[in-house]
Amino acid sequence: PFYFLPFLLLLLSPNICSLIERLHPSNEENIVRKACDELAHYVFIPWLNKQNQANKMYFCKQGGLKLLVHWMKEAKDPDTQADAGTAVWNFSESAVMQEILWKEGAGHALFDFLKSGVPRKERVAIGALFGLFDYGSNNPQDLPFSTDTDLVKKILDTKQEGWSFNLAKAGCLLSLSKYPTMRQSMVENGAITQLLENKNDELIDYLQALSIAHLIAGNHTLDSAVRNTCLQSIERHFDRHPSEIRKKESRHGIVWSSTKHLLRLLRDDDPTIRLFALHCSANLSYGDYNRALMQEEDLIGPLFYSQWVETDRNEKQQECLAVLIKNFGASDAVPSLFQICSNGIMNRTQFTHVRPVVEELFPEVVTPM
Repeated sequence: PFYFLPFLLLLLSPNICSLIERLHPSNEENIVRKACDELAHYVFIPWLNKQNQANKMYFCKQGGLKLLVHWMKEAKDPDTQADAGTAVWNFSESAVMQEILWKEGAGHALFDFLKSGVPRKERVAIGALFGLFDYGSNNPQDLPFSTDTDLVKKILDTKQEGWSFNLAKAGCLLSLSKYPTMRQSMVENGAITQLLENKNDELIDYLQALSIAHLIAGNHTLDSAVRNTCLQSIERHFDRHPSEIRKKESRHGIVWSSTKHLLRLLRDDDPTIRLFALHCSANLSYGDYNRALMQEEDLIGPLFYSQWVETDRNEKQQECLAVLIKNFGASDAVPSLFQICSNGIMNRTQFTHVRPVVEELFPEVVTPM
């Protein structure tokens, strides 16, 4: 997606080349720290800007990211290591960049940060790993940490003050909760207790509730009292319109690498979890990037299929479906009832029963049989 910006690359690459030169292993660490500070806080801001994305790619192709990882591992001063890690953190906002970070060894360097016992390095690790853990959650076997249960305990045990840290930690735990190999370890190490703590912040509490949903979905060995408490914590979010969370995510630059994890929740046998998955899907549908991702990952068909067969639809379901239909418009992503029947999700007898309800609620998407 970056080939159409050659002029911008030509215009800004000299400054990037200068920064890469200052990251050379032969330089003194004070020079490296200043370069890292510029990379972290000035050069590539704001996130998800096409110009900055193009220049990040150029920086990586010229070996800049490899040099940052070198300083994360080899610098003698922990502050230099942390500065390099902070610059790397700035590359963790999109799937394309996250893939490059894994390939260049940034993930392993951040694991070392997490286990270092140095608060600043731990903070950088939690922040950068938020996005890296989310990457590849559809194919966890491809990532080196997918069976590292000690990693779960370390993240749970790492505690610092501050809103940004709590947000990043909530994001890390949410990303990890998508991995089948991690969920049991999270439950055994007390993740549910931590996630039930009210942070008095709508966005953090939402991320924690989504983590809880992943941990209790399909978990039939969980204590019934704990499960009920978890479901109550999820239900509190039904009072909010899906757009409220999307605005907060956008304001703080939160971008998801995958939406497919919601399919598991949409198919759960608990109606509260299914409804929360629908609520989360409606939230995601407000972003152009998310809508494209939802279509790319084939989430939309199963999403609508799962709802058309619900004959007792409550007000929250109607609200979320109305949001999804409005945000996707008349695109091919919204399946017709004929498609639903032809795919075997709803047979003709069921269709006859449900059609009047659907026609009344959503006449704009009903296709004649």
